[in-house]
Amino acid sequence: MLTKKTKNVRYISHGNANMHRPKLTIFCLLLVVAMLGQSAHAATQVSQFGITWTFDSDYTVGQFANGDYWVVGPVTIIGIDPLSTEADGRTKNGSMINPDPENNSNGYDSALGGYDSSLNVALDVDAGDPLFVPVNSSLVSTISVSSASQIPQIKGASILTVLSSAPAANSFRPPYCGTDKSIEFNRSDLNYNLLGTLTPTAGGPTLATVEGYFERPWIDHKGKWSGRYQHPEDNMPDYGREMSAEIGVGALMLHCNYTNAQKETLFIRFVQLGIDLFGIIEDGGITNWTGEGGHASGRKWPILFAGLVLNDTDMKAIGDKSGDYLYDGDHEAGNSPSDYIHFGE
Repeated sequence: MLTKKTKNVRYISHGNANMHRPKLTIFCLLLVVAMLGQSAHAATQVSQFGITWTFDSDYTVGQFANGDYWVVGPVTIIGIDPLSTEADGRTKNGSMINPDPENNSNGYDSALGGYDSSLNVALDVDAGDPLFVPVNSSLVSTISVSSASQIPQIKGASILTVLSSAPAANSFRPPYCGTDKSIEFNRSDLNYNLLGTLTPTAGGPTLATVEGYFERPWIDHKGKWSGRYQHPEDNMPDYGREMSAEIGVGALMLHCNYTNAQKETLFIRFVQLGIDLFGIIEDGGITNWTGEGGHASGRKWPILFAGLVLNDTDMKAIGDKSGDYLYDGDHEAGNSPSDYIHFGE
């Protein structure tokens, strides 16, 4: 029994305070469990959106506020399903770790322009040739479409984040770009008071439909127009015009007169998109969304929105190095400041 075990615990006495230490110990243990979240558990594999990662032993795993998985590492992976392998001259179903937005090469599919096999960490991974993933890593794994020369070439993608310790329950996932996997935001940080309560017009999409727009991660680290070939078709639109439309609808839906509980899923997913897009910029992707027709549209508002509702100074300041900053000093279109962040210009 628990009461018998507590009798063997040695305490430093401060008057009669030791009378309450067993209860305090139990309370602290319960608090730790609550902070780690009920979803934290040991597992040899996790699956999401058709992708399964299998480990060499049990590891502590759990889910972020938006449902994406984390694992306490470093972790050794002995299988990624579907397998990334080369057949008939094409390598499919690749994975990348902390993709670099300044590098337009990819490790996902050799039918994509700029394929670099050294970036595909999933190629032929099995128990005999395992993948070691260090902490502070985002493993972005993909499923390729069946045929080459399609737009896009990627069907789906999922993210496994490897951390040094379990995050608090309901934490937001850190961006998949870059090596900084600090847990900076939590669902409890969201400011619902900034959301409106407008009456939605008749004939609009349902809340569940709009939630689905942002259920899966938007893999958007490849710059310029060719990025559309890498946008997973099950996760996001491939073209910026349609991306803008879904972002606009999502933003408007959050200002409709649903209850906070009804808005929560969409709110979390929309903010996670803003965090990911900001992570691309922070990791050097300030020229990824230069003006090339409609390809670069839509990315600015999710970042600003996330900054506002999380009260994050850096995200809220995204406009300081974009927009009219293009004309700072002697600069102009075609001759932008070196630190200018492009959002379709």
